[in-house]
Amino acid sequence: RMATQFKNWQVHHNYIETCGNKAVELAECNGGLIADNHIVNVVDGPQVIFGSRNVQIRDNIVHFTRTGINITEGSHHIRVSGNHVEPMPEVSKKAVLPCLIFRTEPLPVHSKINDVVVTGNIFRNQHTHGKCTLRFVTRPEALSCVYEGIALSGNVFDGDVQFYDVRTSGRTTIRDIVFADNVCEGALLSEPQETLDSSHVVVRGNMLRQPGTMTLKASNWIWTSNTHVNGTLEVASGAKSNIVRDNVTASPVADKGPGTVLTGN
Repeated sequence: RMATQFKNWQVHHNYIETCGNKAVELAECNGGLIADNHIVNVVDGPQVIFGSRNVQIRDNIVHFTRTGINITEGSHHIRVSGNHVEPMPEVSKKAVLPCLIFRTEPLPVHSKINDVVVTGNIFRNQHTHGKCTLRFVTRPEALSCVYEGIALSGNVFDGDVQFYDVRTSGRTTIRDIVFADNVCEGALLSEPQETLDSSHVVVRGNMLRQPGTMTLKASNWIWTSNTHVNGTLEVASGAKSNIVRDNVTASPVADKGPGTVLTGN
């Protein structure tokens, strides 16, 4: 199958409207480009799937009704840059509608999604109550999935960022993640280690603009050099061995977690 995989498909400079599934899907591709497309009123935006690699998704405008950009099922070495992604205005206010989603397919396999660079994008979700811009989802049919080696830098997240899995958190591992130099208008959400295995997540140098207190529930994270413009950080009581240093906050950091390294804030 490696010898017969699709190579270097290029989908660019198109106007794509009212699509019932993925606007553009690259499956089992080694090399590929989805660029400079205007994508409107589609159910799902561009997708890479089934071990696709060395694919760029860049400079697209995506207006969707269910999910935006999808990085799925074994895809790796993917670059997502310069896109503007948000739900259509007519969507249900109760829907989740993530702008960027890392997920599996309904297959009974162990999966990994790794080595993804996400930079210079605008992910905006102000149309729904959840305001979800980023989400991880391992389907119930999957045996497990590891999401690792993902760098998210220089983006605008106009909504909430979810570093957890609401469906099958016990089968999900999130590790070796860099979330740096972003502007985040909403909450950055995490889960306790007992709920979801996340580690070596670095939250660094971000402009965090949500008013009030942001809560870190995860363990073994590094939270450093962030600016909480209108609020502060609370380390939850179950959050263990986090490093919280050199942050600028509107009020003192509240540390309730055991083993927190708290310095320079």
